[in-house]
Order: sequence, then C-alpha cells, then structure tokens
Amino acid sequence: KAPKRAEGEITRQDILALVLGSKKNLVYVHAGAGFGKTTVLSQIAHSRDNIVWLTLDGESDIFTFVNTLSEAVRRTFPAYDFNVSEYLPFEGEDNFITILANAFLSSVEKLSPDLTLILDDLHTTANLQIKNLIACIMKYTPDDIRLCLSSREAPWPELISLRVRGKILELTQKELVFTKNETKQLLGFADENIYSLTEGWTLVIGSFKLLLENGVSLVDIPAVGND
Repeated sequence: KAPKRAEGEITRQDILALVLGSKKNLVYVHAGAGFGKTTVLSQIAHSRDNIVWLTLDGESDIFTFVNTLSEAVRRTFPAYDFNVSEYLPFEGEDNFITILANAFLSSVEKLSPDLTLILDDLHTTANLQIKNLIACIMKYTPDDIRLCLSSREAPWPELISLRVRGKILELTQKELVFTKNETKQLLGFADENIYSLTEGWTLVIGSFKLLLENGVSLVDIPAVGND
C-alpha cells in the first residue's frame, strides 16, 4: 500500500496538478536521495482510486518480481489471479519479455478502467530482465492505465525511445525541489538565507526544521548565522 501521509507533510499541489492533468499516462520521477520522490508518488496515490503500489527491494529474479507485483495487485483486487509459472516454458524464447509483459497487462487491464500502478525505488534492482520487462510494460501500457515510477537513476537506454517520442512525463530534481512558498509552509516562516542554502532540497530543509524544533537558533547555525 501507499505510505501514509506524514504529519506536517506539504502537499505538492503544482506537481499533482501537472501529473493528474497530463494526457501522458507514463510518469517517471528521478532524482537523488532526499528530494521527495516517494512522497510525490504517495500523494499521487492518495489522489486516485484503484491504486497498486510496489516498492522494489533489490529483486534479482524476474519470476520473483512478477510474483511480488501480482501480490501487490491482489492487495487492491483480492480476486486477481495471475500465475507467472505458466510462462516458464517461454523463458528461452527471444520474445519472452514481450510475452510476459503483454500477459501481465492483459490480466490487469480488465480490473479497473482507472488503474494506477506505482513502482517505487526502481534503482534498487540491477537485473536486466526485470528492467527490460518494466520497459516493455511501459511500451505497451494501455491509455487507461497510469504507470508511475521512481528511481535515483535517469531513464535507462530501453526507455529512451519512449522519452524521445514524448510518451513519458518526466519529473526531475528541477521539478521536485521546494518552492519558496512550500519552504515557508514547512518551516512556518520565510527565510531567504535558508532557501538559498538548501536550494529547495527537501531533506535539508527538513533538517533545518528539526534543528529549530529542538531549540537551535538560526544564529547558532553557522551557515545561516554567518551569512
């Protein structure tokens, strides 16, 4: 399931409007650690019905991955049934990935007319078969299924054709950094020095907030006090 909203979490209104208002049904969020990728995906999830959420955790086998993905689908749709072992005989075929991707999409397409499938932390897997499968699923995803992914890595080579053809709504560090207004909401006050120092980096802004909540004065923070 999608993570619950954290206390004091700032709603990323502009990003949500961009994603939910886009005609593109493929969303790829990528940036380094601490830029709020998972938070953005979670807010997308809480803005939609019929969500399937999977956080990747270093999966290294394509059949294990599809089983885990199927279990995630089943948490939202208990009657869902997809037996990946049926496709074991095709593993040696040149078009195995395409067969498996289309079979999976056919199995979920009929579940809901507004399904949103979210895959978080794609960077944790280096398995080429899994990456090729995800790329193939993206390639053949029907228009009525929204597929949202996050990673610390930019789109890998198999996604470049989709990227070049403008099929992917790409959110990078540039879109993820907090605006001055969002920073003000999080801190509870406006401070140009903090915003300039953090450059909108969510993790660092949160660290400033934690320091202030623990009684540290702005003048006691060297980078701020000496500015």
